[in-house]
Amino acid sequence: MKRSTEFDAGERVRLFDLQRYLSLIDTLYPRFMNQIDRDPDSPTHGSCDRLFWMCRQHDFDSGVLQQAPLALAGLWTLAEKGIAPGGRYFDPAHQVYWRELALGIAQRTAGLLEKNGLLDEYYPGEQSLPGTVFAAYATLKSADVFGFDEIVSHPGLRKAAERLSVRQASPAANQDTAAAAFLALYSKLNHWQPERCREVVGNLLGGIPGAAPFSEYGGGDLGYATVSLNYLAHMLEDQSHDVHAHILELAGFIADFVSPKGGLGGEYASRSTTYFLPYGLVTAARQSEALAAVLGRLDVRSCFERLDDRYLMHYCFPSLVMAVVSLASATLPSTEPATDGIPSEWRVSNHANRGLLSIRNDQSAVFIGLNKGGTFQAETGTETFIDCGYRIRRDGRVYATCVVDENCRAEVASTPDGSTVAVTANFLSYRTLVASPLKTVILRALGFMGPQLNAYFKKRLIQSPIVLDNVKLKRVIKFDARANQMEIEDRIDGMTNNDRLEVSPPVSPRLVPSARFFQQGDVEAFARHSSAAPFQASRVLKLSDLKMH
Repeated sequence: MKRSTEFDAGERVRLFDLQRYLSLIDTLYPRFMNQIDRDPDSPTHGSCDRLFWMCRQHDFDSGVLQQAPLALAGLWTLAEKGIAPGGRYFDPAHQVYWRELALGIAQRTAGLLEKNGLLDEYYPGEQSLPGTVFAAYATLKSADVFGFDEIVSHPGLRKAAERLSVRQASPAANQDTAAAAFLALYSKLNHWQPERCREVVGNLLGGIPGAAPFSEYGGGDLGYATVSLNYLAHMLEDQSHDVHAHILELAGFIADFVSPKGGLGGEYASRSTTYFLPYGLVTAARQSEALAAVLGRLDVRSCFERLDDRYLMHYCFPSLVMAVVSLASATLPSTEPATDGIPSEWRVSNHANRGLLSIRNDQSAVFIGLNKGGTFQAETGTETFIDCGYRIRRDGRVYATCVVDENCRAEVASTPDGSTVAVTANFLSYRTLVASPLKTVILRALGFMGPQLNAYFKKRLIQSPIVLDNVKLKRVIKFDARANQMEIEDRIDGMTNNDRLEVSPPVSPRLVPSARFFQQGDVEAFARHSSAAPFQASRVLKLSDLKMH
């Protein structure tokens, strides 16, 4: 007989479904624990970087992975509440062990921070902001839950707070939000520089002046938006800063891009991410019935099925566990979304300030990257179609339209019968960096230049593409609500006789370590790319069956 917390293959795990969450935790628990060096006599005890302590593939802890204590604190809290999944692995009798293991990890992380207040992520001496803020918050929050006073006041966390207290907002809002969450909680628990921290936290949450709220390197991104929302939710629970308005605004943006199948994100968004963190979404849903109706359609299980172990470990599993703690504390009224969560009539949501457009009803959706060459994702309840524009090969370099471009021009016109999107986009190319033994040695030698190297790599690989001069993609997307279809008209100006034009694969050439997870529709899109299909200047996409004509 199937246990009450088990579920059938292919069955959705809705955002508010406590029992299936517990089963999902039970399924993922071994993968999570496998990442941690749990041998108390090991010199690397408490390391959560399996490639370091077990595989010996590099010689330092990737600090961003040190977030496991927060998941362990959540498991411990569930056991305290008497919540048990009745599964194969999760056992509330392990409370003492979880506490001891969390302390060992926290001690290691705080010790690593004691050197200079910053952790490394990809190479020694890097002094990574994301590696530091995510691990530091998890360490501090779990110490507060467990009552580890020696960790709360540890010199390593004090040094991290000192480094973050002079931070300015960056192009990556998810990192800034995590930094704000740590700094606000640290200040509260240690009564440390409250006025200064309040000012810095406000600036970090406010973002870069003139940019859209919670932007990610030039636009809106759904996966990273859930990271920011996750830490806003923690701040709300911590009562460390007033974030209620931020939560409603950011969750409202996310809700406009929930797909019919309960997915979120894709290549059309700025950073191309497709995962999501459920804790912030659950918290936001408590603030608004309208948000709950839409966010309740999200399929948590589909997210976790496609994660690699790195992202399971340091973002998603702790958030999953904290979502369960939240639901166990005050369960939302229904596990099924309201029938009017997404309107049956087509609705257009123009987020031009974030470079995105959403057109959707309760059965179908079209999401368009306005500043990404008109890249789009169309979806019904059964099919997904991904279009990433084109690539041109010239003189050994590949240029693409599926790239965030501050010079991309987009105009949106909407009527009761539909919408028209006109995009003029450049073909852009990013420089590449492929690892090699020699480069690794050089990075070791230049480790003392960590912050300067960080700025250089971000500029080279993320922020400064090369433009293919005088070549433009002019794309017009006409959406007909009455016919339930899209018409795409493309024209490419300025190509030379030696240029080789190709339909783009469903990936952006921009470096995004957290992207390129498997998603529905990408196999078909890769197949279209590999078949060398001829350029089609005009085509129609039927949203009823997603067949191209």
